[in-house]
Amino acid sequence: MKMFDEVEKSKVEIANCDLGNCAHQEHTDKKSKSLMQMDIDEKNPGALVAGDTIVSIVAGMSKENKQILKDSVLLASLAASKKYQDSNENAVQWYETFIKVMGYCGWFSQAKGLTDYRSSHTRFTMEQEALKILESAIVAMAVPGPTAVLLLKVAKDTIKALQSSDKPLRLFENQSKTHKSAKFAIASAAESTDGEVVMAMGAVNFVTTQDITNVLFWEWNNASVRIKRAENNLVLNAQHYERVREAVEAKLAENARDALAEFDI
Repeated sequence: MKMFDEVEKSKVEIANCDLGNCAHQEHTDKKSKSLMQMDIDEKNPGALVAGDTIVSIVAGMSKENKQILKDSVLLASLAASKKYQDSNENAVQWYETFIKVMGYCGWFSQAKGLTDYRSSHTRFTMEQEALKILESAIVAMAVPGPTAVLLLKVAKDTIKALQSSDKPLRLFENQSKTHKSAKFAIASAAESTDGEVVMAMGAVNFVTTQDITNVLFWEWNNASVRIKRAENNLVLNAQHYERVREAVEAKLAENARDALAEFDI
């Protein structure tokens, strides 16, 4: 009975998610509804931008689980960003909403909230700091050593590839920043030989007195920016997702898939 109640609650919450309407020209063009969609070879790693979230996928994940991953992250990203557009004033609520919607989609989470963060370097880029946070999340996940190495390597390769992938990078920039603040997450996911899907995630929110033109690769210093961070480990409950799949797909079908882009790494 409790499981039934949780599933029904998830369906209702998913149906009530407000994803908003994207006003960017490259998103509203009907020919761009699914930016750079492509099949991902199961023998090769994959990468995608879903709103303000960058996801890398270790080789070997089934197409079905990749689709679950894409749809879950996209729904969570859009729902959180629509509800809390101002990442300066609502950083904590944005992250909490993201994780809550992931839970509705069947992702068991060991999330901790956003906390203040200060780089150990005088000058740094946000991609460097986000990868450090992700690495900490991977270590906390306590997966086998080779898997941990792959999760971090694929994430680094993804960020490197994103830097030269114009449309996905533009999509990410548009979704993640305002003039003087930004929020985003970097995640890396893998599927075990017995079909369990796990994902490590690092989230970053930062506020500055400067206009932000480049979220990931601009060089900052500690005096000019205030940062919050969070790390998380998630495990997919496939049975739960199957029970809410129709609700997720119906919500995304309304207007949201134009905020998804895949690219090679």
